Amino acid sequence: MEILRKTYLAQLKRYIDIPLVKVITGIRKSGKSTLLKQFKAYLENELKIQHQYLIYFEFDDESQKLPYKSLQLTELIKSRIIDNQRYYIFLDEIQLVENFQKTINSLLKLKNVDLYITGSNAYMFSSKISTLLTGKTIDVHVLPFSFKEYSVLFKDLETDKRFQQYLIYGGMPGISIFKDDNPAIKQYLKMIFNDILVKDILNRHSINNTNEFINIAKYLYNTIGNIVSIRNIVNYLKSNNLSEISEPTSSNYVLWLLESLLLYKVNFSRIKGKQLLSNLSKYYVPDIGLRNAIIDDYVLSDIGSTLANIVYLELLRRGYVITVGHEQRKKEIDFVAIKNDYVVYIQVAQYLIEENRKREIGNLLSINDNHDKMILSLDLVSGRTKEGIILKNIVDWLLEENTELEVKKHV
Repeated sequence: MEILRKTYLAQLKRYIDIPLVKVITGIRKSGKSTLLKQFKAYLENELKIQHQYLIYFEFDDESQKLPYKSLQLTELIKSRIIDNQRYYIFLDEIQLVENFQKTINSLLKLKNVDLYITGSNAYMFSSKISTLLTGKTIDVHVLPFSFKEYSVLFKDLETDKRFQQYLIYGGMPGISIFKDDNPAIKQYLKMIFNDILVKDILNRHSINNTNEFINIAKYLYNTIGNIVSIRNIVNYLKSNNLSEISEPTSSNYVLWLLESLLLYKVNFSRIKGKQLLSNLSKYYVPDIGLRNAIIDDYVLSDIGSTLANIVYLELLRRGYVITVGHEQRKKEIDFVAIKNDYVVYIQVAQYLIEENRKREIGNLLSINDNHDKMILSLDLVSGRTKEGIILKNIVDWLLEENTELEVKKHV
């Protein structure tokens, strides 16, 4: 089965014929190439764009014997543009083309070209290329399957069973072929991690001490949702006799994990005044199944952090700008989510029990403004507290987005 990813397709549809490069970003194996093909099919089948005006190159398909240098690729594409009609050009895994940014800049000069590309994020985000393409791109950021999408794939399962699987396996699209085969899924997810590690990080940056780098990655995957500093990382490695790494080297390693999208960084912001606090941050992973596979933790020993990670990714999908809220009285808000003029403060908890109910509600009540305040948990609750705080079951919240999904079966 293949899910039509309508949220991302809707974004691409809005950008049709806008004279900027549409860059589809996202962690490897999150579905970027599939999305590009789905969009091409939309242009051909729904908008009736004739086939000769849809130029598609898939550079990681060795059978196509495509040019891997910019000049040859540019000449090949231009040779297929034979009239003044609008041409839609799709370049999948463009980083495999040497000096690909020159091809992009050359095609942007053609007034009858609409350009869409995907590529390894470590390459797309590199400072040199970002500078060359500044102001010329629109980013469509693709994440692994949401729980709503996952539920379409596994609709025959009861909701509770589906969610338990999602907490363990995550939403990387490729896991659907393994059904509930835990060892096979774990091996597949480890393969993705290692593929990114080698192709996007180790080879590009000539890292000699592979174990040192992996230990940092595992440390950050173990500490999702916790306050982490570069000094924390260095001290952890030293105290466990793993490495005598310096802070600058550790900082570079974290940067490269972020560039490859094996990691997301969330900054703190002071709720009063809204300024960012640059010395404080938390980290989350792009897919909870990927994290579980890497740290060998399928027993859900830290369900609170897992739930927070899932909420963070869902907020990203829904288009929010996200920070962690911080008050001078050391009260912390898990997420301050902003979209246009709407602001919501969110606390995430496994259950609201006596030990944490006062803290979670108290932290929200300490914010003296009229923006929405919400607690997401596994409690079977809905509605508001007497103080006006919204209470929602996290599974219901994940499923409530009004986004239609369709499944098409491969023939």
